Amino acid sequence: MSATLPLRLGTVAPEGLRAQRSGLRWLVRDGQRVRPGDVLGYCQLGVLPPKGGITASPMAMERLDFGVAFSAPFAGRVRPRAGTSRGGMLDRLRAAASWDPEEVVAEIEPEAEVPPGARVLGLLFTTGLRVNPQLAMRSGLLSGWYARRRAWWGDAGGEAPPTLACLGSCDIADAIAGEEGDFREFHAGIAGPAHLVLLPEIMPVTAGVSALEAMRRTPAELQAISEGMRRAFADGPPPGAEDWLFAGSLLAALGRNPVALDAPLLTQAGITRVARPDAILFSLIGDARTVLRHRTQGWSLALHGYRLQPDLIGPATRAWLDAAFVRETRSFAQQAAEMAELVAALRAAIPGPVVVANQATTTGRDQLHAYAAFDAPLSEQVAAVRNRDWTLLLTELARSHGMLVLDVDAILAEMGMAAHMPDGTHPSGALQAALRQETARLLREAGLPGFAPRAA
Repeated sequence: MSATLPLRLGTVAPEGLRAQRSGLRWLVRDGQRVRPGDVLGYCQLGVLPPKGGITASPMAMERLDFGVAFSAPFAGRVRPRAGTSRGGMLDRLRAAASWDPEEVVAEIEPEAEVPPGARVLGLLFTTGLRVNPQLAMRSGLLSGWYARRRAWWGDAGGEAPPTLACLGSCDIADAIAGEEGDFREFHAGIAGPAHLVLLPEIMPVTAGVSALEAMRRTPAELQAISEGMRRAFADGPPPGAEDWLFAGSLLAALGRNPVALDAPLLTQAGITRVARPDAILFSLIGDARTVLRHRTQGWSLALHGYRLQPDLIGPATRAWLDAAFVRETRSFAQQAAEMAELVAALRAAIPGPVVVANQATTTGRDQLHAYAAFDAPLSEQVAAVRNRDWTLLLTELARSHGMLVLDVDAILAEMGMAAHMPDGTHPSGALQAALRQETARLLREAGLPGFAPRAA
């Protein structure tokens, strides 16, 4: 066995930039055994031009929540150095210290001989684009309210690593982002480098017709939506804080094109930009059968029912929704045609695979013994039948459009619906781990680099 080895921070800012950091927040105990890729701790990070000025940061608005997590380069027992965590706000604000690439912040007792070049911590960069820049929360890594959050390894070189974007509905969002929302589990399981991006639900649902319209919406159309809301709020009941919060969140969501990322990416070799994802993942749960259709502008608004409860929206928002929209329940045929159109549009916009997660076709709540009481087509009235029709449709789209299916239904059949997704929407931690592994396998077999399993 090798002797105890020091672990250095390593290079962050490329030449011409300077880096500063908070104190380190450790996630491991002294002497804890770790595996390669395990996250040991993290800090907040600032990357600035030499002459300072936060508005000139190359990370633009994502500088507000830019951080870096440290990972173990090999297996062993790690011992964080005393004094690297200073506690309080000094571990939350990035101005506590300058980044010193030669600083030793921990030691590790390796389980086997390691080459000298491996004695540097792995650096997992994370950042989030806030829904509103005034909304701050620094309780952890990527702990705020974001319109977009992402993570990537810093050793990708001067070029951007392959990018997977996920439209984050409840069944797959945390399968990609992990238990703490900082992507550590997914990155610990793949060799990389890879760039993972989550586009969470801000207000409306993320996939289906919402995504299709978002890809086509022009700045002028978004401005018209904003102006219509402004007029409605001016002419209707006086808006309160909850109305303005609804309006701002909705506009942030409607202006987000899932294939137009335009994201700065810092690596240890320099800064590059990611214009669009290489692959995209979304779920059928992210599509909605019933939408609100704007009476004059024609765009659709798909919201979960709980968002429209009386105590969650203000009177101005309620008046606007009642006056400006009509409720529309889409047929299976209409949804199927829109899904085929969405897949085709995504395939034309990105170079890599489009992956769609299906739904469970059987649940423990199915109690129907006969379908004679229902009119045809059954998919319009019985959810379990509708889900089976969706499974067949996705199989056809996979053949005709080159799409890939994340087979949640098959995984649940092996693991058990009652134990791992009892409500048909929200997965257990074990199911999330299985979905991460299956997503990486699909991308790897589709030829997307960076998603091979990490060596033990």
